[in-house]
Amino acid sequence: MEKAVCIDLDGVLASYDKSTPWDGLDIGKPIDGAKEFLDELSKKYKVIIHTARVTDEKTGELHLGRYKKLVWWLNKHGLKFSRIEKKPIAVAYIDDHAILCEPQIKGDKAFKKATKTTNKYCKEYEEGKNRKI
Repeated sequence: MEKAVCIDLDGVLASYDKSTPWDGLDIGKPIDGAKEFLDELSKKYKVIIHTARVTDEKTGELHLGRYKKLVWWLNKHGLKFSRIEKKPIAVAYIDDHAILCEPQIKGDKAFKKATKTTNKYCKEYEEGKNRKI
């Protein structure tokens, strides 16, 4: 079975200014190192963009216009991905496999740490130490 990693868009791959009104269509510039981060992960994993950006706030369903815009944006910037998944709109996401990645705040070292931790989780799974994946 091919292993997958889910990666958020805003604040991880795309710059995101939380102080400006959000309409879902204006995607920030790629964060420095995002392309290299996805290039590295895509060598070993299926990369899934898991973002609330493509979720309609009123219905919770897929917002097709935002989805198409995101596909265009990812391709325009050469960012590798296998698919896009909508995630529910929430204040926080709590998960025992979450890997904090804040390159917009911490720079490129955030990508390096996230890659290292992802590889560690995967190795533990392969060794039978982590059965949750």
